[in-house]
Amino acid sequence: MNNKINKLSQTFLLNCNYTGRNRMSSNPVIRRAVSADYTDLMDIGDVYGGIDYFMALYHDFLDDPDIYPVVAEVKCRAIGFSMNHIIDGGLTVSRRAGRVHNSHRGAGIMHLMTQELERHQRENYPGVKYLAWCARRSAAEKAGRDMRDNGYEKVILKPTLGFIFDVKKIKCHLKPEITSQVLSMTYDDLNHLFGVGDVVDALFPKKRLFNFYKPFRCMEANIKHVISERHDVFATTSAPTAQISEGQGHFTEEMLRDIDMVSFSERFPVRHGLVYTLDLYGRDQVGDVTIRSHLQRHVGSLETLTQDGGTLVITYGNNIEGERVFSILRELGVDELSPVVDSWKVLYEKCVDTHSASS
Repeated sequence: MNNKINKLSQTFLLNCNYTGRNRMSSNPVIRRAVSADYTDLMDIGDVYGGIDYFMALYHDFLDDPDIYPVVAEVKCRAIGFSMNHIIDGGLTVSRRAGRVHNSHRGAGIMHLMTQELERHQRENYPGVKYLAWCARRSAAEKAGRDMRDNGYEKVILKPTLGFIFDVKKIKCHLKPEITSQVLSMTYDDLNHLFGVGDVVDALFPKKRLFNFYKPFRCMEANIKHVISERHDVFATTSAPTAQISEGQGHFTEEMLRDIDMVSFSERFPVRHGLVYTLDLYGRDQVGDVTIRSHLQRHVGSLETLTQDGGTLVITYGNNIEGERVFSILRELGVDELSPVVDSWKVLYEKCVDTHSASS
């Protein structure tokens, strides 16, 4: 069915291109996004001040069966975008990447796209129980009151640090022996970890992964979102690691129970370099040696990903002091704060009345 919709939309766009973009109707058409919308949508510009993932990941969104992307079209030109991301095995819808061209803001475009997303959700995902909305500080301060008035509750607020990095400044500070115990986690490792309830409680507040504006419950259905070609997961454990070969997973039960920190990363290119996001999850009283080992493991990865520089965005739990993170990064040659990264991000969530929604 989705392929049929895509073909119809593409045909419509081609017809528009040949008949001219000067159709007089200014009534917005809300439809599924297609590849041909890319150029129009890129004209909206970077809405995250230099760290916008949209340009790099747009075509991935179209190919993801868990994402329903829509555009608002005026005179055969896409001037708005938003999408539903189905996560938690169908329990949660996270609305992401919303944007409207400056020339059409204030005309109710976002409201129309939201109506279509809500319709699609009701008809195709009747089992959804939660709606999630994630935002950086500047957006949350503007819309937070409206979110609460609409039934959303604040679930997690996470401190954030942003840095401009230069690979040439990093190389001379790295000490390979420090990261020898930072182990890559496999799909099976993370799945087994999610099954150890007391460890999950100790590491992940409210049993959530809140990674770069994507909220996931600690469940197997979400592992594909955090381990992929663009994502890595690393862990340190106080248990003996002799059974590990070549730095790969296969964590034993003892090792899982003694994990003291897990870190998640994602990377994508932007116009001004590479954006590398890092989320740290540690037990209470986690030591500086452990924090440093994870930070160095990720900072060291930058050498293999780019020859130049970019932006490093780090989020961490309230049990980790930001000054400790900042101090270690300075020692690693990352010391220039980014002017475009807000100081915290927040997850709001709303429980859906599925009975009312289906009636």
